[in-house]
Amino acid sequence: MKTVHPFVPGLIGALVLLAKLGLPSAAFADAPAFVARQALIQLAPGASIQAIHTQYGTSTLQQIPSRRIYLVQVPVAGDEPEFVDDARTDARIIRADLNYVGDNGDAGGTGQSIFLFRTATQYLQDSSYAAADSASAIPGRQGEGVLVAVLDSGLDANHPQLAGRIDPRGFDFLVRQPGAFDTGDGLDNNADGRIDEYVGHGTAVAGIIARVAPRASILPIRVMNSDGVANIYALTEGVYYAIDSGAKVINISIGTYGDPTILTEALREARDRGVSVVAAAGNDGVSSPLFMPAARTADGVISVTAVSSSRVRPAFANYGLWIRISAPGELVTSILPNNQFGAASGTSFAAPFVSAAIALVRSECTTITPEDAALRVQAGAQSVNAQNPNFLGELGSGIVQAASSAGGALSGPDACVCPADFDRDGAVVFLDILAFLNRWFLQDPASDVDGNGAPDAADIFHFLTAWFNGC
Repeated sequence: MKTVHPFVPGLIGALVLLAKLGLPSAAFADAPAFVARQALIQLAPGASIQAIHTQYGTSTLQQIPSRRIYLVQVPVAGDEPEFVDDARTDARIIRADLNYVGDNGDAGGTGQSIFLFRTATQYLQDSSYAAADSASAIPGRQGEGVLVAVLDSGLDANHPQLAGRIDPRGFDFLVRQPGAFDTGDGLDNNADGRIDEYVGHGTAVAGIIARVAPRASILPIRVMNSDGVANIYALTEGVYYAIDSGAKVINISIGTYGDPTILTEALREARDRGVSVVAAAGNDGVSSPLFMPAARTADGVISVTAVSSSRVRPAFANYGLWIRISAPGELVTSILPNNQFGAASGTSFAAPFVSAAIALVRSECTTITPEDAALRVQAGAQSVNAQNPNFLGELGSGIVQAASSAGGALSGPDACVCPADFDRDGAVVFLDILAFLNRWFLQDPASDVDGNGAPDAADIFHFLTAWFNGC
């Protein structure tokens, strides 16, 4: 395995972070890579950005006005670390970071793509989905009413598997315009000799979520280009956009071995506003240094590493006591742009299994906190210790079991909803009976209120008993 700088995700899944405005600075080669002549600052209330510019000779490139965050240009290349150090001692500036970036190779794929191309039949037969207990007929609402933000390379909203599931407010923070299209630009942005090799990454991530939580809505937010490169400023913008758009789950298949404070603050705001954040744990096969934002578990982030469909940790998957849960991440088949299918490996593709499981639980438990949702999903996981005796306790609670987690939210002593409140409006009324019977006659999986895997006569008895008893 090659040596990587801090902030380099490594191998396929964990995305690459490089700047849209230029290659990483060649200075400070042993330090985390960053965009030359750029830095991020967050001002204290009442502080003037113009006064900052006057003192330091900086200028504004972009800004997030609602959070007083600025991407600034530093006057001289090479002075970026010194500027950040000075800014952190300035009482007018509450946080400052370099605009970290990185670059990496991948662990598979053919030709110009990180994906091994598959057929629709192979997609339907992929054992990864069964290993994560994500059968198509999941009981309950299947993610209905939950908006999942996918911070990635955009997606192909025209793929049949995504039809009717894409929120129209998608945004591209690389070109700064509405829409988030997963397409190539024909450039070798990261100077690795390959062009557009990451086209399809965001589509694949979204496709996993759509298959496991088929009634969840997906908000595409493009923060990574077609060579798999992005920057921390764009990622931070994406997190805030997801929060402000009403997302209940954010999937981040992006990471760094640095620790940008401004991004951490965005993650804390997500947690405090009731948003579940799921992040890939990285693909360098190490337990340290900690991979961020996945390792920000104290700030509510759900860290996800990869196992195979047979529950064995692949050599690339990061591990450690900071991992909260595992999911399939080895040769996972999903959808690609232009109505194609492909398989790839990495924790990037493990994370969306967990994001979907969280969406299933939050669809049933509409008022649950992010931490309680995470604990429900962790409690439903199955141990992988027997298959990984050298990594006991370092692969989280085990492999995610999506349908079981959703079923646990439907019935039993820990159920978070009344089965008789079928429309989930907080009141048990006659209209709930009509809604239930309509779905039951259609054999809709949502009418499987006892969670046994099929709508049957027992569900009618279970529902009516709950209705007459008022739960």
